[in-house]
Amino acid sequence: MELAKDFVVLLVRVLTILPLMLLITMIMGKRSIAELPVFDFLIILTLGAVVGADLADPSIPHLHTEDVFTTQVPPMYH
Repeated sequence: MELAKDFVVLLVRVLTILPLMLLITMIMGKRSIAELPVFDFLIILTLGAVVGADLADPSIPHLHTEDVFTTQVPPMYH
């Protein structure tokens, strides 16, 4: 039963974070890695680490990860 609960929590986290990641990718535009400035590349790596930590450790509040994507990233690309 505990395994099923963990699976559902992970599934909900993945299904809520993927649309946000897609939106951020669309905002950043379609550039190859060779064309990315260093700052943008570091932002992508940092966002990947935030999402990875959120998915790997259920004790991290999921709302904090969504907060990073919705409040911190979009202002940098307007």
